[in-house]
Amino acid sequence: MIDPVAHMQTGDVKLAAHPESFQLDKKNNKLYVNLPDDQSIAVIDLKSFRIADTWKISKYKANFPMSLDTANNFVFVGYRHPALLVGYDGKDGNQVSTNELVGDIDDIFYYADKQEIIASGGDSLINIFKRENGTTFKKVADIPTREGARTSLLIPSLQMFILAERASGGKPATIAVYKIGD
Repeated sequence: MIDPVAHMQTGDVKLAAHPESFQLDKKNNKLYVNLPDDQSIAVIDLKSFRIADTWKISKYKANFPMSLDTANNFVFVGYRHPALLVGYDGKDGNQVSTNELVGDIDDIFYYADKQEIIASGGDSLINIFKRENGTTFKKVADIPTREGARTSLLIPSLQMFILAERASGGKPATIAVYKIGD
C-alpha cells in the first residue's frame, strides 16, 4: 500500500493571520494569500517558499475572495468593508483599479477569454465587470439572485457560472446554473 503522506514534502510559511483565499500565479512563481485579520495580502515566492512581500491594506477591510489575471499581472481582491473590487499590480502591490461591488462578497473570478470579472455576494447580486482598457473595468451587469446566495464557481470551458442558493422563504436550497453568452 502506498502511503500518500510519504510522497509529500512539508514546509511551513508563517503567516500573520488566518488565510482566506489564495491564488497561484504559475507564470511568476508566486502565491498570493488574503489575510483579512491582518488587513494584508502575503506574497509567497514558490521557489524559496518564503514570504517575498506583504501588502498592508489600511483603507479596506475583510479581504476574502481573490482572483488573478496572470497575463497582465493583476491581482483582484474583493472587500466587504466597504464593498469594493480592488485591482493590484501583481509585481509591486500598487492599487490600479477600484469598483463598487455587491455586498457580502464571497467569490470573484477573472474570465480571461471574455476579459471579465464575475463576482457573487450574499446581497442578492452577481456583478459582471468588463475590461474597458488596460486596468479599467466597468460594471456591465447586476444579475439578481436569492438573498444569501454567494458561493459560486466559474467553469470557463463550459461557459457556465454556478451559484449555490440557500434554502429560504419556503424554497429549497438549489444550485443555479447560468450560461455565459457571447
